[in-house]
Amino acid sequence: MLITEISGKQYSTCRCSSTDFKVRSKSKIALDDHYRLASKKESIYDFCIRQGFGISIHQMLAVDYIILN
Repeated sequence: MLITEISGKQYSTCRCSSTDFKVRSKSKIALDDHYRLASKKESIYDFCIRQGFGISIHQMLAVDYIILN
């Protein structure tokens, strides 16, 4: 647990951390930054398909639809 203070009031919060999220010799970039830097004026959906994320995108859309997200 982590104590976080907001506007003078303390809250007990959880923190998610990972020792292997980013390996020193590797680099990572957020999808929205990658899209903004590499897109050729295409939709984010078409960009993700072109990048090879098709199956993951379709699964995410199906789950979001099912749970009304």
